[in-house]
Amino acid sequence: MKIPYQFIVACFLLLSFSASSARAALTYGTTNDLWDISRGTIVVRSSPSASQNAYAPEDIFGGNLRPRSPEPGDFIFADGFPTTHIGFIEWRTLAPVTIDHYELFSSGDGPQFGNQRDFARFRLLAKSPGATDFDLVLADVTPSHPFTFLHHTPSLVLSETIPTVTAQEFRAEFTPYASNFYNGVRVMELDAFGPSQPWSEAGINTLVEFWWKSTTGRIYQPQSWDLKANGPWTNIGGTVIGNGEIQKLYDDTHAAPGRLYRVVDITPAGP
Repeated sequence: MKIPYQFIVACFLLLSFSASSARAALTYGTTNDLWDISRGTIVVRSSPSASQNAYAPEDIFGGNLRPRSPEPGDFIFADGFPTTHIGFIEWRTLAPVTIDHYELFSSGDGPQFGNQRDFARFRLLAKSPGATDFDLVLADVTPSHPFTFLHHTPSLVLSETIPTVTAQEFRAEFTPYASNFYNGVRVMELDAFGPSQPWSEAGINTLVEFWWKSTTGRIYQPQSWDLKANGPWTNIGGTVIGNGEIQKLYDDTHAAPGRLYRVVDITPAGP
């Protein structure tokens, strides 16, 4: 299909990008985060999982307790609940920890399956010292669909700095996005880091941010071109459906610093 020039947005670093050094995990399964089960974190209770309890909630915090499960290392909430249902996990660290950043890795099944296993809303809560309820709201996020990954390969959906807090008991809440039966939210990892702690065991990486003004209903494919390889344009992640707002994506340039970017409108032509 020939794409009209006006539907191609070439995003060059000197024009439309802001590049900065940032700490980013970029892989899930780290052991340096403050919620990792290797540090003594215990899951207190959680909502039911999918596939007749084939998934262990501890896997969210760095465990891999069910090596024969359908998707080892992931946790999937039970299917078939209405979109008003809240799936939750509550956990307790060995001692109080001070955190100011969290990262959430999650992945749905894409638009072809109605974005099932996406979450419509994520809330992160904690108990203040001496509290009996989770009285601190650390994050409350409603993402776009399909997910706009901060880094596509490890399915990094959220990477946010929060007000510094010291707590020992935490709770994560996920509401399903899809209304079909297979709508149990998939969570791969949830990590927390302290004020002076690197978010990545690999150290500092360089991220580039690129953005474009989307049109509701249009379908876009972000792409990159490696200057050194001088090869073809390659896709960055999946397609993004426009919602009339500015869409943002991030790419790790640590491994391949010489890249150009563009966003191509691939919406099929009408009849």
